[in-house]
Amino acid sequence: MENRLILTLTNRGCNVFTLYLRHSNLIELMKMDKSGKKEQDSQPVHEGNKYDKILHEIADKAIVPIVTDDLKIKVHKISRHVAKMQATIEREVDAFYWIEKENGSDVILHLEYQSYDDHKMVLRVNLYVALIRYHYPEVNIESVVVFIGDGKPTMRTQLFPHEIFTGFKMIIANEIDHKKLLRSEEPYQVITAILADFDKKNAKAIIHKIIARLRKLCKTEKDLVKCCKQLLILSIIRKLDGLTKKILENMPVHINIAESEVFNDAFEPERMALQLKIEQEKKRVEQEKKRVEQEKKRVEQEKRRVVQERKRVEQEKKRAKREKNRAEQALLEKQHTQRVGIINLLQYSSLSTFEIANSFNVKEEFVLKIKAELHP
Repeated sequence: MENRLILTLTNRGCNVFTLYLRHSNLIELMKMDKSGKKEQDSQPVHEGNKYDKILHEIADKAIVPIVTDDLKIKVHKISRHVAKMQATIEREVDAFYWIEKENGSDVILHLEYQSYDDHKMVLRVNLYVALIRYHYPEVNIESVVVFIGDGKPTMRTQLFPHEIFTGFKMIIANEIDHKKLLRSEEPYQVITAILADFDKKNAKAIIHKIIARLRKLCKTEKDLVKCCKQLLILSIIRKLDGLTKKILENMPVHINIAESEVFNDAFEPERMALQLKIEQEKKRVEQEKKRVEQEKKRVEQEKRRVVQERKRVEQEKKRAKREKNRAEQALLEKQHTQRVGIINLLQYSSLSTFEIANSFNVKEEFVLKIKAELHP
């Protein structure tokens, strides 16, 4: 199980930060910005170097001598210390504020309330500041400890010079003299020559020299096989694993890459990530299929609705036409009845045309027109 140092920073419930320290290196942050909105870390989350295991295996006899030599440290005795934190520490910063100054610049105010004289307080505050600065490198940080205990504290408020981190020295592996490494009497240093300063066009010759040197230095076949497996893993860094594997396969000593625990451990994160990606893609495809099926059903339903609407419109047109025909027929029948009545009154009554028009609720001109037709 992975050991982590977890610190939760709050300003009384406003901005919440969760910071992680793994192998003394920050690797992950879930945070809220000054507006209260969750924001993504600008740097990708470190998932563990797949070459860590093999580098740790060869570090004592290969990497450390190169580093101490570069630093010009005359080593009397050296021992490896466990790098992992042995406990999980969880605490809250007492107060954390984001201040916007009148001149437009920002400053982070970090407050600690201390009730007793803690002589490691300056180191603890320094740790908090380092964690905050990792994610806000461009913002000034002001840390203040408010002592609320009895008397006057004697704790120091400043770091000693040797406690101040000002930067690190960088050793670039592909600038190390590969010839010097090939001359080494230590097999692990010979292996690291695969990372050194040779031109890739000479890679085949260099790999052969490394293997030849390992044959000479390794006391047993088991040691040779182990070194060759480590060589293959490191060759991946220089993208020479294909060539290295081909050369190793032609060796009399058989090396089963698939059985290499280092090899499997190195690519386990990639395998798991690929498997996860495949599963996610499968789910996405299934979801897309369901979406397409739903869309097809929706289109079919829409088609049926359109057809039904067309039928309804056609039926409505036919109904309107029938209504129109009936209305026209009724009007003709009414006009015919009126005409017959008017003719009868004109022929067999003494009523005037005006009176006849009033009786049938028509204009007198209509009655006069009919009378004219009777007596042209």
